[in-house]
Amino acid sequence: MSPAMYIRRWHVYQEAKFRARLAELGATLLESEWLGSATPHRVRCAQRHLSRPTPGNVGQGHGVCRFCAGTEWDAFYVVTGGGVVKFGITAGDGCHRLLIHAGQGYTEVVRLVTGLPGTVALDAENAVKSALALAGEKPVRGREYFDASCLALILDAADSWLGSADKRAKPIENAAVATVGLQDRDPAKSFMRSEVRGRPEYGRNGPRLVLDR
Repeated sequence: MSPAMYIRRWHVYQEAKFRARLAELGATLLESEWLGSATPHRVRCAQRHLSRPTPGNVGQGHGVCRFCAGTEWDAFYVVTGGGVVKFGITAGDGCHRLLIHAGQGYTEVVRLVTGLPGTVALDAENAVKSALALAGEKPVRGREYFDASCLALILDAADSWLGSADKRAKPIENAAVATVGLQDRDPAKSFMRSEVRGRPEYGRNGPRLVLDR
C-alpha cells in the first residue's frame, strides 16, 4: 500500500470513528466535510449547545461539549511582555489566567473581552491564528506566543471578528480600577470589551485588573 493510500484510509477511519462517537452521544456534526482529526469541528450536542471539539481529543475520551462539561470559554485576551505578545481564551472574568501570565512576565493587558456567547471566543482565537499563518508569522514558542511586532495584526484580526459578533460591545472608560466582568457592566450588552491597557493583581476582594490612566 502506498503512503498516500494509507493516509487516505486513515482519514476515512478517523472520520467514521468520530461520527460514530457523535451518534453515541446524541450529537450532530455541522461541518459539510471532514477537516482532519486535529482540527476543531462544529458540533451541536444532545442538549443543543454549539461547540467545536477536536476529533482527536474526542477519540481519546474527551467529551464533545465544553458547556455540558462545565468548561465554557467565554473570554478572549491579549497580553504582552518581554517583546512577546500572547493571546488566548479563558473563562469568567479572566483575572486568574491573567495573573498566571503576569507571573511569567506578561504584565500588560492589551485586550480583554468577557462574557462572549457561544463559540465566539474560540472563533476569534482561530481567526487570529489564521491571520498570522496567512501573514507567514511563526510563534516564538507554543502556538499563541508571537513576537511583539505581530501585535497590530493580532488586534486587527481579533477586533474584526469580535466586532462582527457584537457591534454593541461596551468599553470600560474613566475607571482607575475595575473588577473585570463585574463592575461597569451594562446588562443590556451581551459582553464587555476593554479597550484600555492595564495589569492584573490581587486586590482585597480577589483578582482584579488595574487600568492604566
